[in-house]
Amino acid sequence: MAQLLADNIVANTKVTYCNLNRFTKVRNGVYQRTFSSYNVAYMRAAARKRGYAPYPNLTTTTDYYFMIREYGGRVTGAYMDGRDPLFGTNRYCKSNQVPESFLVEMGFITNATDWNQMTKNTAGYAKGIVSAVEQRLNQVRG
Repeated sequence: MAQLLADNIVANTKVTYCNLNRFTKVRNGVYQRTFSSYNVAYMRAAARKRGYAPYPNLTTTTDYYFMIREYGGRVTGAYMDGRDPLFGTNRYCKSNQVPESFLVEMGFITNATDWNQMTKNTAGYAKGIVSAVEQRLNQVRG
């Protein structure tokens, strides 16, 4: 799906694939961000401060955006795995059956070139995103 989004946005806007050096490139226009050592240390300290054990599988290879995709997730650091009684248990916490979500960054509003591309071609960006979703739905339906 991420590749469909990137390809369709490029096709419908005539922009080029971005080149991000700070994230791991998966494919053209598709990058993965993982937790940094600082992020891991911070999350572990935050867990201890709140009185529960740190999330055991959190490492520098953990997908940083896991928290966004977690079904029913909260910004608590508890990962909804049942350790924090205030937030309960996410039945999908240890499952691959979670909603598919993607963060689409089309540019930076502080970058004049990006801003011009986004504001002059909003229809192209929208068409690219809609087209990718339609293609993915057609793939899933078979």
